[in-house]
Amino acid sequence: MSLFKSFLPLAILQALCTGIAAQAEPLGTDWIQKIQLPKPKMETLPNGLELVWFEDARVPLVDLVLFLPRGFRQDPRGKSGTATLLGAALDRGTKTLSAAEISKRLDQLGAAHSINIDDDYMIAGIHGLSTDFDALAQALRWFTLDAVLPEKEIRRSQDLMLDSIQKIADYPQTLSSIAFRRIVTSQSPYARGSTWTVKELKGIRQKDVADFHRGVFRPDHAVLMVIGKLPQGVSGKERITSLFGPTGWPRPKQGAPEILDPKGVFKNTSVLPKIKNGSREWILVDRPGATQAQIRMGFVGPMFRSPDRHALAAANALLGRMFHSRLNTVIRDQLGLTYSIESQFSYYKDLGVFQVASSSQNESVVQLIQKTEEILKDFLVHPPSTEDVERAKEFLIGEFPVEHSNAVALASRWLSGRFFGLGDQAVHDTIPKIAALKQEDVARAIRSHFKMNSMVTVIAGDAKAILAIAKKHSEGQAKKQAIRQVPAKDLL
Repeated sequence: MSLFKSFLPLAILQALCTGIAAQAEPLGTDWIQKIQLPKPKMETLPNGLELVWFEDARVPLVDLVLFLPRGFRQDPRGKSGTATLLGAALDRGTKTLSAAEISKRLDQLGAAHSINIDDDYMIAGIHGLSTDFDALAQALRWFTLDAVLPEKEIRRSQDLMLDSIQKIADYPQTLSSIAFRRIVTSQSPYARGSTWTVKELKGIRQKDVADFHRGVFRPDHAVLMVIGKLPQGVSGKERITSLFGPTGWPRPKQGAPEILDPKGVFKNTSVLPKIKNGSREWILVDRPGATQAQIRMGFVGPMFRSPDRHALAAANALLGRMFHSRLNTVIRDQLGLTYSIESQFSYYKDLGVFQVASSSQNESVVQLIQKTEEILKDFLVHPPSTEDVERAKEFLIGEFPVEHSNAVALASRWLSGRFFGLGDQAVHDTIPKIAALKQEDVARAIRSHFKMNSMVTVIAGDAKAILAIAKKHSEGQAKKQAIRQVPAKDLL
Protein backbone atom coordinates (compact mmCIF):
# COMPACT_ATOMS: atom_id res chain seq x y z
CA MET A 1 0.00 0.00 0.00
CA SER A 2 1.56 3.29 -1.10
CA LEU A 3 1.19 6.43 0.98
CA PHE A 4 2.74 9.00 -1.32
CA LYS A 5 3.30 9.73 -4.98
CA SER A 6 6.35 8.20 -6.64
CA PHE A 7 8.51 10.58 -8.69
CA LEU A 8 11.83 8.79 -9.00
CA PRO A 9 12.32 6.40 -11.96
CA LEU A 10 15.02 4.38 -10.17
CA ALA A 11 15.25 0.58 -10.53
CA ILE A 12 16.24 -0.02 -6.94
CA LEU A 13 14.71 -3.50 -7.00
CA GLN A 14 16.51 -4.66 -10.14
CA ALA A 15 18.06 -7.64 -8.42
CA LEU A 16 14.70 -8.64 -7.02
CA CYS A 17 13.02 -8.34 -10.43
CA THR A 18 15.74 -10.45 -12.02
CA GLY A 19 15.41 -13.09 -9.35
CA ILE A 20 11.68 -13.41 -9.84
CA ALA A 21 11.87 -13.47 -13.62
CA ALA A 22 14.62 -16.06 -13.69
CA GLN A 23 13.44 -18.45 -11.00
CA ALA A 24 11.81 -21.62 -12.32
CA GLU A 25 11.30 -23.41 -9.02
CA PRO A 26 7.94 -23.55 -7.21
CA LEU A 27 7.09 -20.77 -4.78
CA GLY A 28 8.47 -21.20 -1.30
CA THR A 29 11.98 -22.29 -2.27
CA ASP A 30 15.26 -20.81 -1.15
CA TRP A 31 15.38 -17.87 -3.56
CA ILE A 32 12.61 -16.11 -1.63
CA GLN A 33 14.58 -16.15 1.62
CA LYS A 34 17.60 -14.62 -0.14
CA ILE A 35 15.81 -11.41 -1.16
CA GLN A 36 17.44 -8.38 0.44
CA LEU A 37 15.62 -5.06 0.10
CA PRO A 38 17.35 -1.77 0.98
CA LYS A 39 16.89 -0.63 4.56
CA PRO A 40 16.85 3.02 5.68
CA LYS A 41 19.02 4.78 8.22
CA MET A 42 16.99 6.40 10.98
CA GLU A 43 17.59 8.98 13.67
CA THR A 44 15.52 11.30 15.85
CA LEU A 45 16.37 15.00 16.13
CA PRO A 46 16.16 16.78 19.50
CA ASN A 47 12.77 18.30 18.62
CA GLY A 48 11.30 14.82 18.09
CA LEU A 49 11.37 14.83 14.27
CA GLU A 50 12.17 11.38 12.92
CA LEU A 51 14.68 11.61 10.07
CA VAL A 52 14.82 8.66 7.65
CA TRP A 53 17.42 8.26 4.88
CA PHE A 54 16.82 5.95 1.90
CA GLU A 55 20.10 6.36 0.02
CA ASP A 56 20.73 5.33 -3.59
CA ALA A 57 23.43 7.07 -5.61
CA ARG A 58 22.82 5.51 -9.02
CA VAL A 59 20.73 8.43 -10.30
CA PRO A 60 21.44 12.08 -9.28
CA LEU A 61 17.90 12.69 -8.02
CA VAL A 62 16.48 13.19 -4.56
CA ASP A 63 13.03 13.31 -2.96
CA LEU A 64 12.29 15.01 0.36
CA VAL A 65 8.99 13.91 1.88
CA LEU A 66 7.44 15.25 5.09
CA PHE A 67 4.82 12.93 6.60
CA LEU A 68 2.37 14.12 9.27
CA PRO A 69 -0.17 11.69 10.79
CA ARG A 70 -3.17 14.03 10.78
CA GLY A 71 -5.79 14.44 8.05
CA PHE A 72 -9.51 14.83 7.27
CA ARG A 73 -10.31 12.80 10.35
CA GLN A 74 -9.06 15.62 12.57
CA ASP A 75 -11.15 18.37 10.93
CA PRO A 76 -12.69 20.56 13.66
CA ARG A 77 -16.21 19.54 14.61
CA GLY A 78 -18.68 21.40 12.43
CA LYS A 79 -15.98 22.55 9.99
CA SER A 80 -15.35 19.65 7.66
CA GLY A 81 -13.15 20.66 4.76
CA THR A 82 -10.54 22.45 6.87
CA ALA A 83 -7.78 19.97 6.02
CA THR A 84 -8.59 20.22 2.32
CA LEU A 85 -8.41 24.01 2.41
CA LEU A 86 -5.10 23.83 4.25
CA GLY A 87 -3.65 21.60 1.53
CA ALA A 88 -4.81 24.03 -1.15
CA ALA A 89 -3.23 27.05 0.59
CA LEU A 90 0.11 25.61 1.73
CA ASP A 91 2.08 26.52 -1.39
CA ARG A 92 0.49 29.92 -1.89
CA GLY A 93 3.27 32.02 -0.40
CA THR A 94 5.31 32.92 2.69
CA LYS A 95 5.88 36.24 4.48
CA THR A 96 8.64 37.10 2.02
CA LEU A 97 7.76 35.14 -1.14
CA SER A 98 4.58 35.10 -3.21
CA ALA A 99 3.20 31.93 -4.73
CA ALA A 100 4.40 33.10 -8.16
CA GLU A 101 7.94 33.63 -6.86
CA ILE A 102 8.04 30.20 -5.27
CA SER A 103 6.76 28.63 -8.49
CA LYS A 104 9.37 30.50 -10.53
CA ARG A 105 12.22 29.29 -8.31
CA LEU A 106 11.01 25.69 -8.52
CA ASP A 107 10.76 25.98 -12.30
CA GLN A 108 14.35 27.23 -12.45
CA LEU A 109 15.41 24.10 -10.55
CA GLY A 110 13.28 21.82 -12.70
CA ALA A 111 11.75 20.64 -9.43
CA ALA A 112 8.27 19.26 -8.77
CA HIS A 113 6.31 19.36 -5.53
CA SER A 114 3.14 17.76 -4.23
CA ILE A 115 0.80 18.06 -1.27
CA ASN A 116 -1.47 15.11 -0.53
CA ILE A 117 -4.07 14.77 2.22
CA ASP A 118 -5.99 11.69 3.27
CA ASP A 119 -8.23 10.81 6.18
CA ASP A 120 -5.31 9.85 8.41
CA TYR A 121 -2.33 11.84 7.17
CA MET A 122 -0.86 14.77 5.26
CA ILE A 123 2.22 14.52 3.03
CA ALA A 124 4.30 17.26 1.41
CA GLY A 125 7.06 16.29 -0.98
CA ILE A 126 9.56 17.81 -3.40
CA HIS A 127 11.63 16.16 -6.13
CA GLY A 128 14.67 17.38 -8.02
CA LEU A 129 18.39 17.06 -8.68
CA SER A 130 20.53 16.05 -5.71
CA THR A 131 22.92 18.90 -6.56
CA ASP A 132 20.05 21.27 -5.64
CA PHE A 133 19.54 19.62 -2.25
CA ASP A 134 19.84 22.85 -0.23
CA ALA A 135 17.36 24.71 -2.43
CA LEU A 136 14.94 21.78 -2.41
CA ALA A 137 15.05 21.54 1.38
CA GLN A 138 14.42 25.29 1.64
CA ALA A 139 11.47 25.04 -0.75
CA LEU A 140 9.97 22.21 1.30
CA ARG A 141 10.07 24.47 4.31
CA TRP A 142 8.42 27.31 2.35
CA PHE A 143 5.27 25.35 1.65
CA THR A 144 5.07 23.55 4.98
CA LEU A 145 6.29 25.49 8.02
CA ASP A 146 6.55 28.97 6.47
CA ALA A 147 3.17 29.02 4.71
CA VAL A 148 1.13 32.13 5.59
CA LEU A 149 -2.17 30.70 4.27
CA PRO A 150 -3.54 33.85 2.58
CA GLU A 151 -7.23 34.41 3.20
CA LYS A 152 -7.90 35.17 -0.48
CA GLU A 153 -6.41 31.80 -1.48
CA ILE A 154 -8.52 29.99 1.09
CA ARG A 155 -11.63 31.78 -0.18
CA ARG A 156 -10.74 30.92 -3.78
CA SER A 157 -10.31 27.23 -2.91
CA GLN A 158 -13.53 27.33 -0.91
CA ASP A 159 -15.42 28.69 -3.92
CA LEU A 160 -13.95 26.01 -6.19
CA MET A 161 -14.97 23.27 -3.75
CA LEU A 162 -18.49 24.67 -3.44
CA ASP A 163 -18.79 24.84 -7.22
CA SER A 164 -17.71 21.20 -7.51
CA ILE A 165 -20.27 20.17 -4.90
CA GLN A 166 -23.04 21.91 -6.82
CA LYS A 167 -22.12 19.79 -9.87
CA ILE A 168 -21.70 16.50 -8.02
CA ALA A 169 -24.73 14.93 -9.72
CA ASP A 170 -22.82 15.20 -13.02
CA TYR A 171 -20.22 12.72 -11.76
CA PRO A 172 -21.87 9.35 -11.07
CA GLN A 173 -18.66 7.64 -9.95
CA THR A 174 -18.11 10.29 -7.29
CA LEU A 175 -21.78 10.21 -6.31
CA SER A 176 -21.88 6.45 -5.79
CA SER A 177 -18.53 6.40 -3.99
CA ILE A 178 -19.54 9.12 -1.52
CA ALA A 179 -22.84 7.43 -0.72
CA PHE A 180 -21.22 4.01 -0.32
CA ARG A 181 -18.45 5.37 1.89
CA ARG A 182 -20.83 7.28 4.15
CA ILE A 183 -23.00 4.25 4.74
CA VAL A 184 -20.31 1.58 5.12
CA THR A 185 -18.20 3.77 7.45
CA SER A 186 -21.16 5.27 9.33
CA GLN A 187 -20.18 3.69 12.65
CA SER A 188 -16.57 4.89 12.41
CA PRO A 189 -14.64 8.20 12.47
CA TYR A 190 -14.24 7.99 8.69
CA ALA A 191 -17.77 8.73 7.46
CA ARG A 192 -17.09 12.45 7.18
CA GLY A 193 -14.45 12.23 4.45
CA SER A 194 -12.90 15.38 3.00
CA THR A 195 -16.16 17.35 3.13
CA TRP A 196 -19.38 16.73 5.03
CA THR A 197 -21.90 19.46 4.17
CA VAL A 198 -22.02 22.70 2.23
CA LYS A 199 -22.99 24.53 5.42
CA GLU A 200 -19.85 23.35 7.26
CA LEU A 201 -17.60 24.21 4.33
CA LYS A 202 -19.01 27.72 4.08
CA GLY A 203 -18.41 28.30 7.78
CA ILE A 204 -14.62 27.77 7.67
CA ARG A 205 -12.51 30.88 8.22
CA GLN A 206 -8.81 31.64 7.72
CA LYS A 207 -8.21 31.34 11.47
CA ASP A 208 -9.63 27.80 11.45
CA VAL A 209 -7.18 26.81 8.72
CA ALA A 210 -4.26 28.50 10.51
CA ASP A 211 -5.12 26.76 13.79
CA PHE A 212 -5.35 23.44 11.98
CA HIS A 213 -1.94 24.07 10.42
CA ARG A 214 -0.46 24.71 13.85
CA GLY A 215 -1.99 21.49 15.18
CA VAL A 216 -0.85 19.33 12.25
CA PHE A 217 2.73 20.55 11.91
CA ARG A 218 4.35 19.27 15.11
CA PRO A 219 7.90 17.88 14.81
CA ASP A 220 7.30 15.27 17.49
CA HIS A 221 4.65 13.68 15.25
CA ALA A 222 6.43 14.04 11.92
CA VAL A 223 8.67 11.88 9.74
CA LEU A 224 11.01 13.49 7.19
CA MET A 225 12.27 11.09 4.54
CA VAL A 226 15.23 11.80 2.24
CA ILE A 227 15.20 9.39 -0.70
CA GLY A 228 17.78 9.01 -3.47
CA LYS A 229 21.26 10.44 -3.91
CA LEU A 230 22.50 12.47 -0.97
CA PRO A 231 24.46 15.71 -1.49
CA GLN A 232 28.24 15.87 -1.47
CA GLY A 233 30.24 18.44 0.47
CA VAL A 234 27.99 20.21 2.99
CA SER A 235 26.18 17.60 5.03
CA GLY A 236 22.57 17.03 4.07
CA LYS A 237 21.81 16.40 7.72
CA GLU A 238 23.21 19.82 8.65
CA ARG A 239 20.94 21.49 6.11
CA ILE A 240 17.90 19.50 7.26
CA THR A 241 18.69 20.21 10.91
CA SER A 242 19.02 23.95 10.30
CA LEU A 243 15.60 24.07 8.60
CA PHE A 244 13.61 21.43 10.44
CA GLY A 245 15.57 20.91 13.66
CA PRO A 246 14.83 22.34 17.11
CA THR A 247 15.94 25.87 16.22
CA GLY A 248 13.76 26.21 13.14
CA TRP A 249 10.93 23.94 14.31
CA PRO A 250 10.72 23.78 18.12
CA ARG A 251 8.91 20.98 19.90
CA PRO A 252 5.72 22.10 21.74
CA LYS A 253 6.33 22.85 25.38
CA GLN A 254 6.06 19.90 27.72
CA GLY A 255 2.49 19.39 28.84
CA ALA A 256 1.03 21.56 26.07
CA PRO A 257 -2.31 20.08 24.92
CA GLU A 258 -2.83 18.90 21.37
CA ILE A 259 -4.77 21.39 19.29
CA LEU A 260 -6.29 18.55 17.28
CA ASP A 261 -7.99 15.42 18.53
CA PRO A 262 -5.51 12.66 17.58
CA LYS A 263 -8.33 10.08 17.33
CA GLY A 264 -10.60 12.35 15.31
CA VAL A 265 -13.83 10.83 16.64
CA PHE A 266 -16.80 11.94 14.54
CA LYS A 267 -20.52 11.52 15.22
CA ASN A 268 -22.37 10.62 12.05
CA THR A 269 -25.55 12.68 11.69
CA SER A 270 -26.06 11.88 8.02
CA VAL A 271 -29.54 11.59 6.50
CA LEU A 272 -28.29 8.48 4.75
CA PRO A 273 -29.57 5.26 6.32
CA LYS A 274 -27.50 2.94 8.46
CA ILE A 275 -27.85 -0.52 6.93
CA LYS A 276 -28.85 -3.17 9.43
CA ASN A 277 -27.37 -6.67 9.23
CA GLY A 278 -29.45 -8.87 6.97
CA SER A 279 -31.63 -6.03 5.62
CA ARG A 280 -30.30 -6.34 2.03
CA GLU A 281 -31.77 -2.90 1.32
CA TRP A 282 -30.31 -1.16 -1.74
CA ILE A 283 -29.68 2.59 -1.73
CA LEU A 284 -30.54 4.34 -4.99
CA VAL A 285 -29.12 7.85 -5.52
CA ASP A 286 -31.23 9.45 -8.22
CA ARG A 287 -29.67 10.83 -11.42
CA PRO A 288 -32.71 11.63 -13.58
CA GLY A 289 -32.23 10.89 -17.27
CA ALA A 290 -29.01 8.88 -16.89
CA THR A 291 -28.79 5.82 -19.17
CA GLN A 292 -26.02 4.17 -17.17
CA ALA A 293 -25.63 3.55 -13.45
CA GLN A 294 -22.63 3.26 -11.15
CA ILE A 295 -22.73 0.43 -8.62
CA ARG A 296 -20.83 0.00 -5.35
CA MET A 297 -21.18 -3.07 -3.14
CA GLY A 298 -19.27 -4.06 -0.04
CA PHE A 299 -18.88 -4.26 3.72
CA VAL A 300 -16.54 -3.41 6.58
CA GLY A 301 -13.45 -5.61 6.48
CA PRO A 302 -10.42 -6.24 8.68
CA MET A 303 -7.80 -3.60 9.33
CA PHE A 304 -4.47 -3.46 7.50
CA ARG A 305 -2.62 -4.98 10.45
CA SER A 306 -4.80 -8.09 10.37
CA PRO A 307 -2.76 -11.31 10.09
CA ASP A 308 -5.14 -12.33 7.28
CA ARG A 309 -4.11 -9.38 5.08
CA HIS A 310 -1.99 -11.42 2.67
CA ALA A 311 -4.51 -14.26 2.45
CA LEU A 312 -7.24 -11.73 1.62
CA ALA A 313 -5.01 -10.15 -1.03
CA ALA A 314 -4.78 -13.56 -2.70
CA ALA A 315 -8.52 -14.09 -2.34
CA ASN A 316 -9.29 -10.70 -3.83
CA ALA A 317 -6.93 -11.28 -6.76
CA LEU A 318 -8.96 -14.35 -7.67
CA LEU A 319 -12.31 -12.73 -7.01
CA GLY A 320 -12.07 -9.42 -8.85
CA ARG A 321 -8.55 -8.18 -9.50
CA MET A 322 -6.88 -10.56 -11.94
CA PHE A 323 -7.96 -10.49 -15.57
CA HIS A 324 -9.57 -13.93 -15.34
CA SER A 325 -11.05 -13.42 -11.88
CA ARG A 326 -14.47 -14.85 -11.02
CA LEU A 327 -16.28 -11.51 -11.27
CA ASN A 328 -14.68 -10.61 -14.59
CA THR A 329 -15.21 -14.06 -16.10
CA VAL A 330 -18.92 -14.22 -15.27
CA ILE A 331 -20.17 -10.61 -15.13
CA ARG A 332 -18.18 -9.19 -18.03
CA ASP A 333 -17.10 -12.05 -20.30
CA GLN A 334 -19.95 -14.54 -20.04
CA LEU A 335 -22.96 -12.28 -19.37
CA GLY A 336 -21.74 -9.02 -20.92
CA LEU A 337 -23.33 -6.92 -18.17
CA THR A 338 -20.48 -4.41 -17.92
CA TYR A 339 -17.21 -3.27 -19.44
CA SER A 340 -15.48 -3.28 -16.08
CA ILE A 341 -15.90 -4.81 -12.64
CA GLU A 342 -13.28 -5.02 -9.91
CA SER A 343 -12.98 -5.69 -6.20
CA GLN A 344 -10.54 -4.41 -3.61
CA PHE A 345 -9.75 -4.12 0.07
CA SER A 346 -8.95 -0.52 1.04
CA TYR A 347 -7.53 0.50 4.37
CA TYR A 348 -7.68 3.40 6.77
CA LYS A 349 -5.58 3.32 9.91
CA ASP A 350 -8.44 2.07 12.06
CA LEU A 351 -10.80 0.54 9.49
CA GLY A 352 -10.82 -1.74 6.48
CA VAL A 353 -13.42 -1.80 3.69
CA PHE A 354 -14.13 -4.36 0.97
CA GLN A 355 -15.72 -3.01 -2.21
CA VAL A 356 -16.90 -4.19 -5.60
CA ALA A 357 -17.17 -1.38 -8.17
CA SER A 358 -18.88 -1.57 -11.55
CA SER A 359 -21.23 0.20 -13.94
CA SER A 360 -24.02 -0.94 -16.24
CA GLN A 361 -26.86 0.10 -18.48
CA ASN A 362 -30.06 0.71 -16.51
CA GLU A 363 -31.70 -2.48 -17.78
CA SER A 364 -28.78 -4.59 -16.53
CA VAL A 365 -28.30 -3.07 -13.07
CA VAL A 366 -30.47 -5.49 -11.11
CA GLN A 367 -29.06 -8.56 -12.85
CA LEU A 368 -25.49 -7.36 -12.30
CA ILE A 369 -26.06 -6.86 -8.57
CA GLN A 370 -27.82 -10.20 -8.14
CA LYS A 371 -25.11 -12.09 -10.05
CA THR A 372 -22.40 -10.37 -8.04
CA GLU A 373 -24.11 -11.43 -4.82
CA GLU A 374 -24.32 -15.00 -6.13
CA ILE A 375 -20.59 -15.04 -6.93
CA LEU A 376 -19.69 -13.68 -3.49
CA LYS A 377 -21.87 -16.28 -1.75
CA ASP A 378 -20.38 -19.04 -3.89
CA PHE A 379 -16.91 -17.75 -2.96
CA LEU A 380 -17.77 -18.60 0.64
CA VAL A 381 -19.15 -22.05 -0.19
CA HIS A 382 -16.54 -22.95 -2.81
CA PRO A 383 -13.31 -21.12 -1.88
CA PRO A 384 -10.32 -21.12 -4.24
CA SER A 385 -8.56 -24.41 -4.88
CA THR A 386 -4.89 -25.08 -4.21
CA GLU A 387 -4.14 -24.41 -7.88
CA ASP A 388 -6.04 -21.12 -7.72
CA VAL A 389 -4.12 -20.00 -4.66
CA GLU A 390 -0.79 -20.80 -6.31
CA ARG A 391 -1.86 -18.73 -9.32
CA ALA A 392 -2.78 -15.79 -7.07
CA LYS A 393 0.55 -16.03 -5.27
CA GLU A 394 2.45 -15.89 -8.54
CA PHE A 395 0.44 -12.81 -9.53
CA LEU A 396 1.06 -10.97 -6.24
CA ILE A 397 4.76 -11.83 -6.10
CA GLY A 398 5.20 -10.92 -9.77
CA GLU A 399 3.64 -7.47 -9.36
CA PHE A 400 5.63 -6.60 -6.22
CA PRO A 401 8.85 -5.55 -8.02
CA VAL A 402 6.84 -3.66 -10.63
CA GLU A 403 4.98 -1.66 -7.98
CA HIS A 404 8.16 -1.07 -5.96
CA SER A 405 10.69 -0.58 -8.72
CA ASN A 406 11.82 2.84 -7.53
CA ALA A 407 13.15 4.22 -4.28
CA VAL A 408 10.14 6.39 -3.48
CA ALA A 409 7.69 3.51 -3.89
CA LEU A 410 9.82 1.31 -1.65
CA ALA A 411 10.11 4.06 0.96
CA SER A 412 6.35 4.57 0.84
CA ARG A 413 5.77 0.87 1.45
CA TRP A 414 8.19 0.97 4.38
CA LEU A 415 6.37 4.00 5.82
CA SER A 416 3.01 2.22 5.40
CA GLY A 417 4.24 -0.62 7.58
CA ARG A 418 5.34 1.85 10.23
CA PHE A 419 2.15 3.93 10.06
CA PHE A 420 -0.22 0.95 10.20
CA GLY A 421 1.55 -0.52 13.20
CA LEU A 422 3.36 -3.38 11.46
CA GLY A 423 6.89 -2.18 12.16
CA ASP A 424 9.90 -1.53 9.97
CA GLN A 425 10.14 -5.13 8.78
CA ALA A 426 6.74 -5.29 7.06
CA VAL A 427 8.00 -4.44 3.56
CA HIS A 428 10.69 -7.12 3.79
CA ASP A 429 8.20 -9.78 4.98
CA THR A 430 5.68 -9.28 2.17
CA ILE A 431 6.99 -11.78 -0.40
CA PRO A 432 7.89 -14.54 2.12
CA LYS A 433 4.44 -14.28 3.74
CA ILE A 434 2.64 -14.45 0.41
CA ALA A 435 4.80 -17.37 -0.70
CA ALA A 436 3.97 -19.24 2.51
CA LEU A 437 0.19 -19.05 2.00
CA LYS A 438 -1.74 -22.32 1.82
CA GLN A 439 -5.19 -23.01 0.38
CA GLU A 440 -6.62 -23.43 3.87
CA ASP A 441 -5.28 -19.99 4.89
CA VAL A 442 -7.16 -18.30 2.07
CA ALA A 443 -10.35 -20.30 2.66
CA ARG A 444 -10.32 -19.48 6.38
CA ALA A 445 -9.77 -15.75 5.69
CA ILE A 446 -12.73 -15.72 3.30
CA ARG A 447 -14.98 -17.41 5.87
CA SER A 448 -13.84 -15.00 8.57
CA HIS A 449 -14.13 -11.70 6.72
CA PHE A 450 -16.65 -11.92 3.87
CA LYS A 451 -19.68 -10.58 5.76
CA MET A 452 -22.51 -11.05 3.31
CA ASN A 453 -25.17 -10.19 5.90
CA SER A 454 -23.58 -6.72 6.24
CA MET A 455 -23.52 -5.99 2.50
CA VAL A 456 -24.07 -2.37 1.48
CA THR A 457 -25.32 -1.83 -2.08
CA VAL A 458 -25.41 1.65 -3.62
CA ILE A 459 -26.62 2.59 -7.11
CA ALA A 460 -26.23 6.04 -8.70
CA GLY A 461 -28.58 6.21 -11.67
CA ASP A 462 -32.02 7.10 -13.00
CA ALA A 463 -34.37 6.07 -10.19
CA LYS A 464 -37.50 5.86 -12.35
CA ALA A 465 -35.90 3.51 -14.89
CA ILE A 466 -34.10 1.33 -12.34
CA LEU A 467 -37.14 0.97 -10.06
CA ALA A 468 -39.18 -0.16 -13.07
CA ILE A 469 -36.58 -2.82 -13.92
CA ALA A 470 -36.43 -3.93 -10.28
CA LYS A 471 -40.21 -4.30 -10.22
CA LYS A 472 -40.10 -6.62 -13.24
CA HIS A 473 -37.41 -8.75 -11.62
CA SER A 474 -39.54 -9.04 -8.48
CA GLU A 475 -42.62 -10.32 -10.30
CA GLY A 476 -43.45 -13.83 -9.20
CA GLN A 477 -41.01 -13.70 -6.29
CA ALA A 478 -42.18 -14.14 -2.71
CA LYS A 479 -40.20 -11.10 -1.50
CA LYS A 480 -39.53 -7.89 -3.38
CA GLN A 481 -36.14 -6.26 -3.28
CA ALA A 482 -36.18 -3.34 -0.82
CA ILE A 483 -34.82 -0.16 -2.44
CA ARG A 484 -34.54 3.21 -0.73
CA GLN A 485 -34.32 6.25 -2.96
CA VAL A 486 -32.06 9.17 -1.92
CA PRO A 487 -31.83 12.55 -3.71
CA ALA A 488 -28.28 13.50 -4.69
CA LYS A 489 -28.56 16.79 -2.79
CA ASP A 490 -28.92 14.90 0.48
CA LEU A 491 -25.32 13.77 0.29
CA LEU A 492 -24.01 17.30 0.91
